[in-house]
Amino acid sequence: MVAGNRRCFDPIFGSGAPRLLASLLTAEGHVEQFRFNIRFDGLDADDHVIDMRYFGEALIGLERTLSLGLNTLATGSVPSSRGKLVLAIRATPPRDGCVQFDAVVEMSKGVLPLLKPVLISAGAKLAMHIVGAVVKRWAGQKKQAKLEVEAMLDLMRLEKDDRQREREHIERVIELSRPAAAQIVAPIGRSCESLSLAANDDTTVFDVPMAQAVRSKAELEVGEMETLVLRVDGVVVHSRSLKVEDPNEPGHFVSAEVRDPAFTDGENIYTQSVTKMLEVQAKATYRDGRLYRLHIMDAKLAA
Repeated sequence: MVAGNRRCFDPIFGSGAPRLLASLLTAEGHVEQFRFNIRFDGLDADDHVIDMRYFGEALIGLERTLSLGLNTLATGSVPSSRGKLVLAIRATPPRDGCVQFDAVVEMSKGVLPLLKPVLISAGAKLAMHIVGAVVKRWAGQKKQAKLEVEAMLDLMRLEKDDRQREREHIERVIELSRPAAAQIVAPIGRSCESLSLAANDDTTVFDVPMAQAVRSKAELEVGEMETLVLRVDGVVVHSRSLKVEDPNEPGHFVSAEVRDPAFTDGENIYTQSVTKMLEVQAKATYRDGRLYRLHIMDAKLAA
């Protein structure tokens, strides 16, 4: 799947920022549009290609999450599996030249066009927060997921009782969306390094540590990027990983996956790091409160 020469994979538009385009039909019959950006970066995506199967899974997961979430916000209740959806999410045919198409959210046929005004005024941000809440919850970032939910409720400007009722609906959507979360992150770590969604000035990025946590059968928690000083005990070149000592628990050693492209540059700071101390930029993954794995993005020799 090849398209153009840009240094990212833009699945929606062939020029400029990639977008997920949505159209909403108002009660007056006018079509309003909202859009947010979707972008895959790194690995295959740097050559403007991406694994077709994983890409297809990501699109299905996005559609499932957006359909369930936006329809819940539109109707005030979580749709049943057999219920008729108020909003339908569709894709237009690919355009010539580049791998590009639009995803369109519109009123389903045969339903009354009674949309909440917030879906017109803040639909893009709501869509981004829905996906962010789902992926972050199943990446073990429960606090960040709750912040996404509260951001949605703030946009909807609800009174106290309505806010709690809507919060419960959104939390139900999140609990139902674990399979969709795994689909959304399917290409990450396999055919790209990250997937980012952006609406106006807000951006949410899903990276390899988050994707691996979502795919894991265990309940994992992914931390934020931080600076750590690590003692390296061993290097496994074929898997681009280090064996390092947990800085908070001497004698406990964990694997550190190196995502830094510099690892492939022949002899480098990583391959020469055995018994040395490295200062790294890394994300930690925890299991049952104990360090389970690290993902290193950058490193230098510790002072």
